[in-house]
Amino acid sequence: MSLHKLGFLFCIVGFVIYACLGVYFLTLVPQQLSRAAPPVATPLNERFDALVVFTGGTKRIDTVRDMVNKGFSGRVLISGVHPSVKRAWVLRNLSPENRPHVELDYRAQTTRDNVRMTLDWVKKNGIKRLGLITSHYHVPRSLKMFEQAGGDITVEALPVFPDKMPATYMLQEFHKYIGAWLRII
Repeated sequence: MSLHKLGFLFCIVGFVIYACLGVYFLTLVPQQLSRAAPPVATPLNERFDALVVFTGGTKRIDTVRDMVNKGFSGRVLISGVHPSVKRAWVLRNLSPENRPHVELDYRAQTTRDNVRMTLDWVKKNGIKRLGLITSHYHVPRSLKMFEQAGGDITVEALPVFPDKMPATYMLQEFHKYIGAWLRII
């Protein structure tokens, strides 16, 4: 077989593998979302010891603010806060009695960092049941990284659905998920 034909065959096999992984990812997102916490009547305080928000997308911080204002009284970690964001801005719509329960993590810069910082915080605070607030497209990779990191904790996704999401986000997230699955990111 000539080198040209071998290269062509290699490209075809690579494309088929990539396409199969893409189909797998597209079926994985709905599967992971079905594992996400359903909107049930059970109060959040009974379902979770704490909530964690992985920053980086719209509606995530507003979602946790709403949950706290509607009565969630457990601990809250907002992970991956940009250094320029002030604590007062994040807590601006919370009542003064709820503010002490919210901690900000300024160190995490990646999803893997978010998971690492969260697991350290969970261990320090004796948390066993965690609600994860992140964008719906970010749920599979976040849960995969929690799974890979281990730990004696139950993590349940509370997905947020941004108003606008370019199609390129899903493609980028697919590549990041494959990287996480292979443990290269």
